[in-house]
Amino acid sequence: MTGAQAIAHYLQQMGIRHIFGLPGTQNASLYCELEAIGLSTISAMHEMGAGFSAIGYAAVSNQPAILALIGGPGFSYAITPLLEACLDSIPLVVLVFAHSPPDNRSFGSQEIDHIGLGRACTKEVITPRRDEDVLVQLTRAWNLSIQGEPGPVMVLIDSHFLQRPYHHIIGQVTPLRRESPDNTSDQMIDLLYNELQSSSRPLFLVGRGALAAAGPLQFLAEQVAAPLITSTSARGVIAENHPLALPSDLLGASVVNQILAEQSTIFAWGIKFSANGSRGFELQIPQDKLIHIDGSAKVLGANYPTRLSIEADVPTVLRKLAQRFACSKSPSEPPDRSSQIATWRNMLLPAPSAYLNPHIVGVQPPTPAGFFAGLRQILNDDTILVLDSGFHQNLARLFFRIHAPYGLLLPTGLQSMGYSLPAAIGAALAAPHRRVVALLGDGGLRMCGMELLSAVREEIPLVTILFDDGHFGLIRQQQNNQVGREAAVQLQPMDYEAWTVSQQSLYFDGSQDPLQAVRDALAATQPSLVHVPLLETMETRFARFKATVRRQVGHARQGQWWNLGR
Repeated sequence: MTGAQAIAHYLQQMGIRHIFGLPGTQNASLYCELEAIGLSTISAMHEMGAGFSAIGYAAVSNQPAILALIGGPGFSYAITPLLEACLDSIPLVVLVFAHSPPDNRSFGSQEIDHIGLGRACTKEVITPRRDEDVLVQLTRAWNLSIQGEPGPVMVLIDSHFLQRPYHHIIGQVTPLRRESPDNTSDQMIDLLYNELQSSSRPLFLVGRGALAAAGPLQFLAEQVAAPLITSTSARGVIAENHPLALPSDLLGASVVNQILAEQSTIFAWGIKFSANGSRGFELQIPQDKLIHIDGSAKVLGANYPTRLSIEADVPTVLRKLAQRFACSKSPSEPPDRSSQIATWRNMLLPAPSAYLNPHIVGVQPPTPAGFFAGLRQILNDDTILVLDSGFHQNLARLFFRIHAPYGLLLPTGLQSMGYSLPAAIGAALAAPHRRVVALLGDGGLRMCGMELLSAVREEIPLVTILFDDGHFGLIRQQQNNQVGREAAVQLQPMDYEAWTVSQQSLYFDGSQDPLQAVRDALAATQPSLVHVPLLETMETRFARFKATVRRQVGHARQGQWWNLGR
């Protein structure tokens, strides 16, 4: 048996089904052995795409994904998704196979500081010193990736190991599951039970760390009549049409802070209060009201001091608390807060004038709100919507409601463009019983569009909705708001139909009736692209014209008449 065969068999015994990455000189034999024993190798068009696909798989399956890379350029291309996984708390096991230079030699082939770079973009770098340690370290990396705050863990392996004979015994390996140690106690559960029971006006702030216990969380919220606000990553943990849900993504902190001020106790479940999870650190949470429960000690109290911090596995705590309430003989009746919560829900609705631009032909009203309301009616409740970074993300987060756990997937901490299409492929592999829809802009498509071929190869009926405004739209908007003009944001026109057909995928024209085009794509059994042109309203064009005039008049007043003709 070779080292490559040993790793392949070990991964199989661990219960791994899919391996993401790309074969190269340093790991070529491993990919041969993986396929020889029937493991699924998801080879992307690019290591960045492979990394994002692994993130999509791990995020939806709630299990670490395996990413197998070569050293040098393969590893460096994957640094962006590794950083995204770090910031978004996504568990990955990253196998990097690199050549070891001969002793006393310098300037080796693809010789870079893999360890230093790895430490900057993963939780930990593991470097097995002996061949017999390699397999054991794979299990250790798996466990490290889910302990505390989840994230990627890198195992740096000498590529020559794959060809060397492996003489060590591979014992029986228990298939791995994401199960954090149960560090709860009866006293801890009693304490939280009493806090929940005694709070007259509780509120739940929920992060990604609670998604795995969505059912118990909703049960608890209903038992104590606690309204629920989520971070972006946790949207759908309770359906956003539930009477207790307070959807508030991208609406700023002022109204949310007003709601928080009216609560007696704020229970924070599995949320680390990052910039995204805290509305840019603008949330105002009184210390004497905050009880924070999280699996990572470094998260507790990091940005918001607490009255009570509890380090524990959040899904385990929620399940035990739900069981405690279910078994309680005389639980106190929660107060009727429905009227107040309904008022808060109305306060959190986007303003009618919000985002009337862009104009979307074929929906009523012809606005982003009209499009996403129609899209919500078309899609099943458990559909997974995967977003990229850009203006389309803002529109979807504001107007599209999520009705199921893991129903929204997007980059948050790093906001990487090129994320959505490959991440959607990983999500579809993790949840083959759920429909997956990728939504991205024309700028993002230029970064990851070739991954449509990966969906074709894996026979995934992925629906990709393309918002096309001919620009890097969000940056264009910022330039016009800040400077009064735009630069380097216009995109070269593309024949999207010819491009899509060349990818062996189906093209649907959404220029006249985009929602019907989405329906047609959902009925197909092949990967497809729905092209939705976005048009500027006359009001937006006029506002840009006025901004340009104001800027030129300002220059003229300063004696810069030369600028008027530009």
